[in-house]
Amino acid sequence: NITNKIITIVGPSHNLNDSNLGYIIDNSDIVIRLNKFYKINNTKDFGKKINILFYNFYEPIPQYIFDNSNNSNLY
Repeated sequence: NITNKIITIVGPSHNLNDSNLGYIIDNSDIVIRLNKFYKINNTKDFGKKINILFYNFYEPIPQYIFDNSNNSNLY
């Protein structure tokens, strides 16, 4: 149930650089990441939480997404 949940949708945008939005992203109840993004090294701006990944590319999903123990509930 997503009633009364804070849901954040994050795309692979360079506009998040220097945004300091990582804390807000990670404190959302559900974080949805879209499409191809590379290993998140800049958690200050991009956060690190992933609950749902919509990945619309032909290549396989990178293994590091599953290796992060914080993403154990990835759907």
